[in-house]
Amino acid sequence: MKPSIAILILLAFLSNSSIAKEYGVYNLKKILTVTETNAGKKKYGLDLKYLDQIINDLSIHAKNYPTKFDNGNDKLRATNDTKSFLAC
Repeated sequence: MKPSIAILILLAFLSNSSIAKEYGVYNLKKILTVTETNAGKKKYGLDLKYLDQIINDLSIHAKNYPTKFDNGNDKLRATNDTKSFLAC
């Protein structure tokens, strides 16, 4: 095997290994946006980029079994975020 191929395989393995990345701290209330129009009415919307960021972070940690989190607090925050999504 050529050394360059071996290095690429090793790098691919290390990038997918059990080294856990910290789960982010998210404010789920930021997903729902509220703006006021000139007429004084409230206009509601969704911040889909923020929602996508949360879902991508969850998928990094929980796409495979067993889930991989940096520590227990990260896992607890992710569990609570997921429960909040499912309650809506």
